[in-house]
Amino acid sequence: MSAHSLGAYRIVVRMRSAKTLLVEGVSDKAVMHRLLLGLDGSSKPVIDTPELLRDERLSGLGNRAKVTAAATEIGDCSNFLALTDREWDEFDDSTYAHRDLGHPPQIGCPRTLTTLGHSMENYFADEETFVSYLRRNYAGDISAGALRLVREKFANTAQLGLAFSLAARDQNLLSILDGLPARADLGVSDAGFDLKTSFADALASRAVSDARARSFVLLVAEYQSKIVDAGVAASVAKWALHGHAGSQIAWSCIARLLQETGVSSDVCDQVERGRAKEKLLHGADRLAANEDEGRPLHWIAHWLDGSISGGASGNDDPP
Repeated sequence: MSAHSLGAYRIVVRMRSAKTLLVEGVSDKAVMHRLLLGLDGSSKPVIDTPELLRDERLSGLGNRAKVTAAATEIGDCSNFLALTDREWDEFDDSTYAHRDLGHPPQIGCPRTLTTLGHSMENYFADEETFVSYLRRNYAGDISAGALRLVREKFANTAQLGLAFSLAARDQNLLSILDGLPARADLGVSDAGFDLKTSFADALASRAVSDARARSFVLLVAEYQSKIVDAGVAASVAKWALHGHAGSQIAWSCIARLLQETGVSSDVCDQVERGRAKEKLLHGADRLAANEDEGRPLHWIAHWLDGSISGGASGNDDPP
């Protein structure tokens, strides 16, 4: 596909007879295609990503900012909609939750909607998605007792994921932490999980200073203690944790538990970091079957499908 400047993309979108959704990345695109597949419409909407945009005004910007810039350029076009990650917009550090989770999303100006939680991955950050994936793919490798243990520890898994996310946010380490922590970096007890002090060595191997690495481990512990004391439920932490980092934490915690129950290292390795696309599509399958958990994604799919209008007036905002 040829690349477009912002001005050229505006012309392309406005000339299309089909509806256009612009999303931040290929994972978002894959999930939206899966939701569309469950609908009966005959329309063929277009789902774009910033990969097709080449404009000096976008230099140095992340995908969220690129999508917003493109939506601003396109303006008031009833056949166009953009979807961006909420990230920590409207996040309350005193309650560890987004302030407006119970409110219906609103189409902004430019025509943009945000994910309900931090990002697309948060839609799949619930206990049943992880457990059902294990049942489907590893029935011959794990026991019913192991699944019970995953369920018993899941609230603490989500709390650690949120603590890790907020510490990484505060110290601007999210990109450096990609792929971390490994299950070997996690301690597990009856009380739940904790990040070992030795995790500072893993950070140091990525050119993080010793002082900063030690500070990060302490900050994770501090956040985790506050989140546990506040009784933050997994259903709340699900939406607030960093989608990618939180998912990595969850799979590492689950692999750590499986290791404790005698599951082979090869299987634990797969659970921890393998089959990323399969995990995403498994989550998308579950989301497709549960519209209550999919605001505003299901609404967007219906809008793309043509079953609702979603006019520029805002009167057709998601319910």
